[in-house]
Amino acid sequence: MSTFVLPHSEPEVPVNLTPNLSQEQLLSFPAFKNWVETLRHSLSIQKNQSHTFHASPFKLRKIDIQSVDYFGGKRLGFVKLQAEVSNDHGEKLPGSVFLRGGSVGMMVRKFCVLKEGSEDEKQV
Repeated sequence: MSTFVLPHSEPEVPVNLTPNLSQEQLLSFPAFKNWVETLRHSLSIQKNQSHTFHASPFKLRKIDIQSVDYFGGKRLGFVKLQAEVSNDHGEKLPGSVFLRGGSVGMMVRKFCVLKEGSEDEKQV
């Protein structure tokens, strides 16, 4: 397992990778980039004195990549990670994260006809 420091992180955030994932693959994965950007923004608003956590702000401390799945053997599809987000008092926020690339969603509509021609047709 290899480790690197997340670029532009303060404090420095170690990222522990799985053997089948490189630093370049993770940092170029759009879902990871979006998650990091969103988390950084959320944590940065604690600088506002009126924020609930201003006195003891939460910080991203560590990222452990737990598993990855590839589509077609080459394209990164899913990343499961554990993020350690805590304040200086040891209080922690939940950090289980499941990331996926862009995908198509679909709604399934199912019909059940109890008796042909009857009014007992039900929709689920």
